[in-house]
Amino acid sequence: MAKPKACHAEEEPENFWWQRGLFQPPRAVVKWDHTIEGKPSRGIAEPGRKVSYSELFFDLVLVTNISRLGESYQEGHLPLAAALVCYRVLYECWMASTTYASRYYTDDLLSKGVVGALMFVLVLCGLRLDDAFPANTRSLGFFAGVFHLVMFIPNARVWRCLPEYRTFALREALVPCLFKGTAFIAASIYAPEEYILVADVGIIVSAIVWSLIHYGCFMLPKANRAPIHVDHYIERRSCYRLIVFGEVITGVTVNPADYSFISIGLIALGFLLVFNAKLLAFDVDVVPVSRHVMRVGGVARVMTYIESAVIFDGTMGLMGSCVKIVLGTLIESETVADKDYARAESAHLTLCFCVAIGIATLTIERLMHDHGHIFGEEVAEDVDEKTPLVEETKYGSMGNRNRNRNPKPN
Repeated sequence: MAKPKACHAEEEPENFWWQRGLFQPPRAVVKWDHTIEGKPSRGIAEPGRKVSYSELFFDLVLVTNISRLGESYQEGHLPLAAALVCYRVLYECWMASTTYASRYYTDDLLSKGVVGALMFVLVLCGLRLDDAFPANTRSLGFFAGVFHLVMFIPNARVWRCLPEYRTFALREALVPCLFKGTAFIAASIYAPEEYILVADVGIIVSAIVWSLIHYGCFMLPKANRAPIHVDHYIERRSCYRLIVFGEVITGVTVNPADYSFISIGLIALGFLLVFNAKLLAFDVDVVPVSRHVMRVGGVARVMTYIESAVIFDGTMGLMGSCVKIVLGTLIESETVADKDYARAESAHLTLCFCVAIGIATLTIERLMHDHGHIFGEEVAEDVDEKTPLVEETKYGSMGNRNRNRNPKPN
């Protein structure tokens, strides 16, 4: 029996996953179309690439840990700074998994085992969140490091099976996975108590700097880059954000001491706050996929979009915890002696901060897209070897995004 080869979706029949063998090589879900002057012109994405049930379940497991971070903050087990750093550490795990799933696909026995192992490691990340700081932070950081080391396995398979992407896989995934895995584990074991958060922040900043160097200074030609399936990435991010909002709603579910109009009115105000944030995130200023920053943006714009999205999702999660603290203080107890007004006041100020930062980062996120459709401008093609950052068409850096545009005639 011939050994199965890595292939594009349209090159293989629609069979059950095991019919090509229990162990299949990974494939790129977007392949370059080498038709314009011998250069890669645009990416041909797999039709019908959707978020799988396994990916949705993975996001649910991750957001459960984010919800538990909020509970630890509400109960005083985690200071605010530690909760924010722990959230960013968990987000690194989500980003590593999502970018891999948006670039490559393998539906064999080994990949299913890896996905199961990643979910189990995420479960382990949340085991000690009820402990006092810094024990809970150390535990989460340790298992986050294990997560990145497990992610090394599927990326190593890409390096072995797709030789045209070996340099890209090494820089974009293998080196970061190895660095973040060993660094998070080392920080969780050896960092002093007063420097554990500083160590985690340093690891995250180092990973961001490496991405800027990899994409900005030493970007490979298109033919040697594995582009992201933008439709899949956008859908995955939207699902993740929607699950976060679902967890935020738990902050509104406070059992009042008496079911008066005031209590129900306060709960309604809390829900209205969350619902309006959802409307802003999903139903306002919706750009066409062809003009999404992941298609048309350069390095600076894409990195700004990603980091703005990280901050927005984090502030929304923190907002749910603050709403629960405020509502719990106001309506959950009948006696004044049981009410911690000082903590409620602090949570209220944090809530206002979350709303302001959330709106600001969401605005920045939206400004990174191409809004030329408002003015009737067409999306132009670009065959530059160095652009775009992750997908098939078209603009380079922010400074030259207006080149090649062909406005519609009046």
